Parts: sequence; structure tokens; C-alpha cells
Amino acid sequence: MKLMKTMMIGVVVLMLAGSAGLMAIEATGDFGRDFLPTLQDARAYSIEMAELMPEEHYNFKPTPEIMSFGEQVAHTASSTYWFLSKMTGKENPGKGFKAEGKSRAEIVKYLKDSFDFAEKVLAGLTDAQASEKVHLWGEVNLKKSQVFLLARDHITHHRGAMVIYLRLKGIKPAEYR
Repeated sequence: MKLMKTMMIGVVVLMLAGSAGLMAIEATGDFGRDFLPTLQDARAYSIEMAELMPEEHYNFKPTPEIMSFGEQVAHTASSTYWFLSKMTGKENPGKGFKAEGKSRAEIVKYLKDSFDFAEKVLAGLTDAQASEKVHLWGEVNLKKSQVFLLARDHITHHRGAMVIYLRLKGIKPAEYR
């Protein structure tokens, strides 16, 4: 129970810190250009966190019922691919990747590739396009801008979990930026 409380506090703190960074964004009237620096910061921070965990701990799970560290990293990447592919309306290019049996290098490459894809999608997104609605699941239809913000929050959420995993292994997480 104490572990879950600690993890939840870490996630909330990271999400609040990520939201504070949005106040520094200078609007250009182009959604993609406005939020590209936010995505690039998330990329650098997420990759640094993923690379801090030694290979031998990529299968580490604080409790048996939750994802391993490697699965957290891969899930972050696969979800980023999923959300951003929804924005394009095209096939998800990252579909089917599983962390099980993969090396740290393979999982980190998958994470990097997901951010490459996300940056390409976001870079050309105009305000008009960002206002277009897309189907997410079930009855949920959101503006592309909202889908991107969900993706950003999802990245932050799982990176917050990575902080806890690293600390449980005695590794100091990267400083938030």
C-alpha cells in the first residue's frame, strides 16, 4: 500500500510539473510548432530515464501484477505511436512491439522511433488541422489537439512510474526539465 501511495504521489507531482511547463510556451498560431518543443523535452527526458536503468533491471517489477521497467518504456512508446497515428488516420507504424525478450537497446530504440514519428506528425499540424476531430475509441471523438495532449499526459504518467522504479533500484532519476 505504501508503494502505491508513493507511486501515485510521484505521478501527480510529475504531471503538475509538466503542466507548468506549458505556461512558458509562446503561441505562434501553429499548434504543431507551438507544442513541438514540449514533445522534444518529453523525448529527451523520457530517453534519459530509459537509459538510466541498467539492462539487468529492465525486467524489474516492484510487484508481480504490474509492468516491468522495460514494459513501461515499451508501453510509453506504443501508446505514443497509437495516439499520434490516430491523429494521422493512418496505420499505426509501431503496432505489435513487445518488450518481452527484447534488449534494453531494442526497447530504447523503439522509444526513440516513437518520438521520431510523433515529431513528424506534430511538426506539420496547423491550428486548423488541430481543430479537426478524430475517432479515438467507442463513442470518443476528440480534436487532434486534444489527442496530442492526451499523448503528452500519458507519456508523463508512465515516465513518473519510471522514476519510482529507478528509485527502488537505488538509481537517482534524471532531473525534471
